[in-house]
Amino acid sequence: MKKLTCVALFFGILFFASAQDNNLELISEKARINIEKQIVSASQAMNTLQCHFTQEKSSTLFADKAVSKGILSYRKPESLRWEYTDEPNKFALVLNEHGAHILNDAGIVDNYNKIFKPLAELIVGTINGKGLLDSKTFKVEYYQIDSKQNIILVKMIPVQKRLKEVYTSVEIIIDKTDYLALEIIMNEASGDVTTISLSDKKINIELPQTLFSVN
Repeated sequence: MKKLTCVALFFGILFFASAQDNNLELISEKARINIEKQIVSASQAMNTLQCHFTQEKSSTLFADKAVSKGILSYRKPESLRWEYTDEPNKFALVLNEHGAHILNDAGIVDNYNKIFKPLAELIVGTINGKGLLDSKTFKVEYYQIDSKQNIILVKMIPVQKRLKEVYTSVEIIIDKTDYLALEIIMNEASGDVTTISLSDKKINIELPQTLFSVN
């Protein structure tokens, strides 16, 4: 039962409406090239990242929004620990060189490569910038939010059949002061949506290898 709870909660990580009420202006190709250079530069300079996240899920099946909180830890090139700290459902998703794993509150390690690895890689791709530059997986559009000059919205539209069956779009709100994500927004084909807000970002701090280990 606990395992099923972990699975169900993690599937709720990926879905909320975006900046539809803001006036968006498509960024020019010249400005887009410069933004991509800045994203690559920020990614290359970042070896580790740790921050708090707040996840708010809106479902077509329930009136109330589900809110969870936790800590994200990232280590270059593609190690991730996505840890929910809310009681009573504390658990973590760990992505490392051996695959994707669930660590539940009893300390049991489960391997979910087929289910969670693509999702974890998608999250990592929004952090390290690779997902924004991957034209084989997504069609990417950049928008300026006219009411917020230091904020841009990156809309990633899946082009792969497998992803198109799950998501209509993945949207990332980026702070132009450091070219890191403020929010990761995933819109599901079912109509469910989730906003993941990142805060208290700490870059290039020492992160122990044990954070990304499941042994």
